[in-house]
Amino acid sequence: MTLFLDGKRATPREINEAFKNYPYLLNENQEKRNWNGSWLCKEIAYLTFPLYRDAPAVALVKGNVQMIDAKSFDPARLKNEPYLLDGFRQVYGASSNLIPEKQDVKKVMLLKGPLAKYYDPSLDEIWWIETRPVNEVFERPDFTAR
Repeated sequence: MTLFLDGKRATPREINEAFKNYPYLLNENQEKRNWNGSWLCKEIAYLTFPLYRDAPAVALVKGNVQMIDAKSFDPARLKNEPYLLDGFRQVYGASSNLIPEKQDVKKVMLLKGPLAKYYDPSLDEIWWIETRPVNEVFERPDFTAR
């Protein structure tokens, strides 16, 4: 069996360490399983953050967003850096983990500081990538308040 913690291979000890300071109850949003067809689980993914969040307060957005030119952004960097795609966190083993094609990227923002921590308390920066029209992006922050 392979275990993943926040998208990276992990040992049972690392998973226990990640959850040692608070009560932990597995549910659909915290644990994803990959069954191999014989009812034996071959992978379990644990997350210390949600795959999506409600849009953050405007005060959290102000001063914590860096706009990036979508045409000059290289989506290949998303293989090694945390990101949200159209409002959903992409994490190996726990979600679709899609990396958009360069021509599909419409908007790119780098979320920093408290805004990044809103989506994942362990991060100081996280990419926000949009491939859909603004009204179709799930729980989109009010980036006009930046």
